[in-house]
Amino acid sequence: MNILNDRNLSYKAIGLYMQLYLTPRNVRPTLKELCKMRKEDESSVLDAIDELVKSGWLKFAPFRENGKVTGYRWQIFDKKEI
Repeated sequence: MNILNDRNLSYKAIGLYMQLYLTPRNVRPTLKELCKMRKEDESSVLDAIDELVKSGWLKFAPFRENGKVTGYRWQIFDKKEI
């Protein structure tokens, strides 16, 4: 399924997906950087991330160093992973 045909997603989630999809592979923007790219607050971006994760288009997991969360990693998929 193409993400644009997934009627369970909001326009906000699709927009975030496209932003992440078009970002070069070696660039992993932080939450704050994503918010600065568009007029969105952290809560709004997190809602879109949650929507993409729950629908199988994005994997978002904490990155740990010495047992402490130091950041987050995301992986975007061309096809739903569910």
